[in-house]
Amino acid sequence: MMFFDILNKLTKKEFDFSDEEIEEALPYLKYVSAADAPIELWQRILTHAPVDQRGVILQSELVALCKKGDAETFNAMLALAQQEGGTCLQEVLYKDGFSLFRAACESKHAEMVKALGEAAKSLGGGWLQNMLASTGKDVSRSYDSQEYGAFQDAGSSLVIKELASFARQTGHLADMLRSNDYFAFRRAPEKSKTAKRLKLLVTLGKEAGYLPDMLKAHDYEVFKMACTRHNTEALEVLIGLAKEQRRLPQMLAADNYSSFLRAIDSKDQATVDRLLLLAKELHCLPDMLRSNVYGGFSRACRMGNIDAMHSLISVARELKGNELKKMLSAASFTCLSNTCEEHPRARFDAMMLLLNLLKEEGMLAVAMKSDNLRGNYKPMAIKILDVLCDHTQKQMVNDVLESLEPALLKDCLRGNTKIAQVLSGETLPTPAYPEEPPDHYEAMVHYHHRRRLERPGEPKNWQQVARIDPPHPSLLTHQPFGFKPKLYEELLPVMQLASKAEGNETPELHAYKLAVLFANAEEAERYLDRYFKEWKRDVKQPVHDALLFSFPEEGKWSIPKWKDMLLKHGPLVSKNIPRAVAIEGWLEEHKQPFPTSPAQLNDVGAQIAYVRAKENPEFARLANQCGLSEDGFNDVLDILKAQAKTKDHLPDISIDGAEIGLPNYYMEKLKPNDPTGFVLGLLTNCCQYIGGTGSDCAEHGMTSENGGFYVWKHKTKGRRTDNDTIVAQSWAWIGTDNALVFDSFERLSSEYDACVAPFMEQFAYETLEKHHFQRDGKDMSISAIKLGKGGGTPDLPYKTPFAFHSKPLDHNGYSDSKTQYIVPTINHKSAGKQFAPDIRAQRNDSEIGLQ
Repeated sequence: MMFFDILNKLTKKEFDFSDEEIEEALPYLKYVSAADAPIELWQRILTHAPVDQRGVILQSELVALCKKGDAETFNAMLALAQQEGGTCLQEVLYKDGFSLFRAACESKHAEMVKALGEAAKSLGGGWLQNMLASTGKDVSRSYDSQEYGAFQDAGSSLVIKELASFARQTGHLADMLRSNDYFAFRRAPEKSKTAKRLKLLVTLGKEAGYLPDMLKAHDYEVFKMACTRHNTEALEVLIGLAKEQRRLPQMLAADNYSSFLRAIDSKDQATVDRLLLLAKELHCLPDMLRSNVYGGFSRACRMGNIDAMHSLISVARELKGNELKKMLSAASFTCLSNTCEEHPRARFDAMMLLLNLLKEEGMLAVAMKSDNLRGNYKPMAIKILDVLCDHTQKQMVNDVLESLEPALLKDCLRGNTKIAQVLSGETLPTPAYPEEPPDHYEAMVHYHHRRRLERPGEPKNWQQVARIDPPHPSLLTHQPFGFKPKLYEELLPVMQLASKAEGNETPELHAYKLAVLFANAEEAERYLDRYFKEWKRDVKQPVHDALLFSFPEEGKWSIPKWKDMLLKHGPLVSKNIPRAVAIEGWLEEHKQPFPTSPAQLNDVGAQIAYVRAKENPEFARLANQCGLSEDGFNDVLDILKAQAKTKDHLPDISIDGAEIGLPNYYMEKLKPNDPTGFVLGLLTNCCQYIGGTGSDCAEHGMTSENGGFYVWKHKTKGRRTDNDTIVAQSWAWIGTDNALVFDSFERLSSEYDACVAPFMEQFAYETLEKHHFQRDGKDMSISAIKLGKGGGTPDLPYKTPFAFHSKPLDHNGYSDSKTQYIVPTINHKSAGKQFAPDIRAQRNDSEIGLQ
């Protein structure tokens, strides 16, 4: 049964799989999940799955059910895990650091959390406490290294109640509340728009005896968060709590009244007025108004927060001692500067309010003095007059001109200033902004900008070429050449299921590409099946990745020829499809036949892709195959001419996997002058290539003698050849402490994670204190081997002492090694053990798309 057959059957909700079909469907279980298969099918799948894979299958489906919120099926699947026995249940709970438990807590479904807690209790031996205290594997946020990650990310108050109940049972309620310095409490106003969550945590804090510490944590951050998030209920709860503890003045004044500034920034007028009233009750209103040199008024001007400006002006007028003039005198320059910069309508209104106020208080002339209002490039008065001219504010223009000192007035009227042009023409231009409500102005600008960008894709091209409208709005900008409507309609339901399973939102685009390139569903099926089973069998999004190519933006091209090449050679052809029209034109001009191999096609593609291809034809072929941009290619040529190195200080060591239990792989150092180093990221799906986010890493590895690259390669039919595939790589550099740091481990897929530890430990054994190099005339040796924890590096059981993190000798840019593992020295050659049975022992070139 082929891949497409399975997708088609699942799309039609036909779950009556035979035993043989279930065996065939085992690699496609994510699609079974996306089709909402019944529990009966899952029971049969588990029966046919290898025993050691059943826990993985169940855990993956349980996580998916958490996201769907299907509690009934979740409980049924969890029951299947319990029926399988203790080992299977342990794997379900523990996989990826109890990630299932964290997913359940985030899903807001307390019944799922309760079921998992009871399952962990049934295992005994501290399983429940370990699960509660786990961090989970998600490291996308800064606090994920802390314990009790599920509690910190709990999706609802009901989930928190369940977690608190389990924490009481294990005797660790206090530990859970204290985790990450009371993070769950500090962020409660952000997690919920009401005070329900906060009240529950207050109750738990009282029970544990930590409530005062919770309130004061991070300088009353919970109060600042309530002021930022428009959470008025939480605000009142915290005010009442602070009154009980006699900490209200301290809470309001914390961090120089930053909660007041946050309320102004968020344009929460109700909170601004509440804080002003609170300050009045506490007799600290002048202090709050004056904090940060009248920072609240400056913030209100910058944000165009007219309501807050009026409130602060009113308060300043009520205070004794000419407080309003003091505020204007202290903040007028900053306020006017804020309202001038990139002035949307709201800021212009703030400027007019401020100018009228200065005029009313008799301070306009003082505010316009050149020694007070000089910006970086021209006097502030000119900036203000420019804005006023844009908005045809004649009276205010005259008022400002009358207030200027003679020297500044001459500056304003001299040369090509807008005010000089306006006065010479005796007219003011049309207003720059239409009369729209201030709140809608920025949205309106964005809308018109988006419409302007969409014009090239108006459906007239579809009507002219295909005499139909595009089948979906997302296809407006795509060309209809070669499009087959009936095939599109046939393939769309299958692509919708695939997109749901793979977690992307482009089923229409996928169906469109298949309906352009292939003549029928059978050809599309054959391509997708080969991609998944032969060329890229280890990818997580096979349908998405198989259709990453794009088509020429205009012109006609020989679709059948390209289709035949794609069906034969897959990914090696797809990168050249966008240039199909240009390639065919080049072939016609040079009177050459259509290429019969990916290598021939790539040679022609390189000539077209890069104007300077002749300067380095070999690298042009590699760059084109990788998809490097022309700007990136030109940068590489320039770097090679100006900064190319011929040697470096890194150990030139090669390790054959056959000697350490991984017979189909080996690790070696890339030669210092091998331009492959410029595009390694494109070969291993990461950002480390010229033009990418890690561009400076690639450049450092190719130009600095203190940097370089190591690559992991897959042997061709069990032998090392010049054409072996790079499956992983690492940029390495020497640190100021003489440590050799592998910045991260970047690989084609997580399947190759098993290659990290054995090779790195063997490398450390053969290198540490044995490799010597010269620096500044002194003999140096490698002091340690380290591996950055970021990027694609998997979790490893190594130490990460922060005090000993190394820094590069001559690189200050992007890096994935802010935290580092210390790699132990282990001689695996003497152990003779076999690693990673999950890595396929016999894998030929065609299986990974290289021929």
